Amino acid sequence: MLAPLVSALAIVALGASGVNAGSRAWESNIKHARTVHHEAIQARDLAFEVYGNGSDVIKARSASGPDSLPNAQYHYHNASSQSIHKRWFGIEENGVELRLWPQGNIKVCFDQQTYNGKTAEQILRGPLDEARGLWRDKGVDDNKGWFKWDVVDDRAWCSDRNNRGSFLLVKYAGVGVQNMATTPGMGPNLSPSNMGNTFDKLGPRMVLSDELSMGHRNIVANYAHEMGHSWGFHHEHQNPDWWADGWSGEARETFFFGEGSFFCERLADHAAAEARIDASTILTVADKAREKRLLCTSRKIASDWEFAGGLNYLPVLTGAQWDKKKEPDWTSIMIYPSTAGNGGAGDGTGQAILLTKPGGEVIKPVTKPSSLDVEGLRKMYNAPKKSIGKLLSSKSSQFFNKFKSVKGKDPDAGCVS
Repeated sequence: MLAPLVSALAIVALGASGVNAGSRAWESNIKHARTVHHEAIQARDLAFEVYGNGSDVIKARSASGPDSLPNAQYHYHNASSQSIHKRWFGIEENGVELRLWPQGNIKVCFDQQTYNGKTAEQILRGPLDEARGLWRDKGVDDNKGWFKWDVVDDRAWCSDRNNRGSFLLVKYAGVGVQNMATTPGMGPNLSPSNMGNTFDKLGPRMVLSDELSMGHRNIVANYAHEMGHSWGFHHEHQNPDWWADGWSGEARETFFFGEGSFFCERLADHAAAEARIDASTILTVADKAREKRLLCTSRKIASDWEFAGGLNYLPVLTGAQWDKKKEPDWTSIMIYPSTAGNGGAGDGTGQAILLTKPGGEVIKPVTKPSSLDVEGLRKMYNAPKKSIGKLLSSKSSQFFNKFKSVKGKDPDAGCVS
């Protein structure tokens, strides 16, 4: 939701470039590992965006040799980067490939392309400000220099190649285009002097759609989801601790997702991914059958066949986590509702269910960040806890005497619900 560049939210704009979906094991004869190299780990929600040094290549098995994936975002992971089996799920900063924003403060520049006479800022600024307000209402309020969302109005500064790595480039997907994606955190630290790094690739990006058929089917909520990715969150449902062994590679008695709760074949671009496998001229019939089986369990195979849906749903086997919890946060702005990515329009009623809670209960759309989202964000950045100050009724409050005086004059003063 780049973390996928969407947020899972729609999964693919058929007809738009950069569509995909996903799957599980690295190789059928290899046990899943927590660290996966050359994995398009965050084709942020529905579209793959190239993000790297120009030499990154995914070996597409549908071709006779390695093919560059024009829509896939890349993140390399250090072999020492391991999950520590805890709850909030985001990137693990290493200062090079994976970086968090300093104190969570994000500088924002809007792409200057126009659409039917309107700039990206004119189209996106209003709902983005509202999305920032949703986080602020839950306590992420720019207080004391943390988690600022500052729009830079200086076009010259925003156009300077040497500044590109220090700001988030916000782009409009296009009129009628179902495509959203966001770089998790600041992304790789690339050199502006290397002309192989295009302006877009040199820094983090956020691509936004205003199509109501995507994600939570609420534009402001979708943008708040993308903000979560920008700060460094992965999808809540992609935490491997919530998945059965066949997807996570770890045996566990309690799990929430897997057989009977994940319906990968219903993803909007699943058929297209299978068609790419069938079109391969280098795979045997047996190999093709194997790839199709793995398409819905291995993010590596999903990446190979440009299956965006799988990349947005299947567990991410690398990442940092904090504070163990017993189950997913079903109200997290970072979780997908059950219908996200089925390719349908409207409010999702009666449409294909892709992911459910155990027992078949649907995951409902979310309209705002949860308290746990905010707590996790602060823990990820090691930010100070927000103080709400002393209650007026506390004797240690500087306003206690005034409060007592006013309360004493009002016979109806008391607690209200």
